Amino acid sequence: MSLLVLNAGSSSLKFALFGRSLATDDPASPTPLMTGQIDGLGSHPHLVVKDAGGGRRHDGLVTAPGGQPVRDVADALEVLFARLPDWQPGMAVEGIGHRVVHGGAAHVAPARIDDALLTRLDALTPLAPLHQPYNLAGIRAARKRFPDALQVACFDTAFHRGRDFVH
Repeated sequence: MSLLVLNAGSSSLKFALFGRSLATDDPASPTPLMTGQIDGLGSHPHLVVKDAGGGRRHDGLVTAPGGQPVRDVADALEVLFARLPDWQPGMAVEGIGHRVVHGGAAHVAPARIDDALLTRLDALTPLAPLHQPYNLAGIRAARKRFPDALQVACFDTAFHRGRDFVH
């Protein structure tokens, strides 16, 4: 069982994979398995993947399945989804957490992703036009690839809510 965490942006995709054993591990404390990122989307996409100890499992330029260029976050996710089974054989993704820049006034905590939430988040795109479309593209691609996995949005705006910025 695995938990995938995604941060989909305009020029990069960052990810982390956590696992747990239902028999022995505390489900509240997932074990880090790997981290990585694909930078340079649309120009010179470069994939770096590190194992839990920081050792590099991959470091180099990357193409999408079929040898096509990695143009955007959707292509980057296809690369990630295609390679995850090689890096973690037998892995079953049971949950995916997504960073989303803007949750608006209504979202003060992480929220389960469904069609209604996506519609509300789409409406917030004018408030974060450089980030929101890419965050939502990542969600849509992950929902398509892992339709049975629990998917949760974690909002930057929720993190900043209530913070005292007065010095």
